[in-house]
Amino acid sequence: MQEKELFLYIDGQSVSVSREVYREYYRAGDKERYFMGKLK
Repeated sequence: MQEKELFLYIDGQSVSVSREVYREYYRAGDKERYFMGKLK
């Protein structure tokens, strides 16, 4: 099975990234949203 190409958009430009980088980028955002919700 061919792996889907993943992109992150940084400063309006799409950047091709590996699955590991993509996963960590969104995991960090999820963690930040969780802690900001706890602070409220």
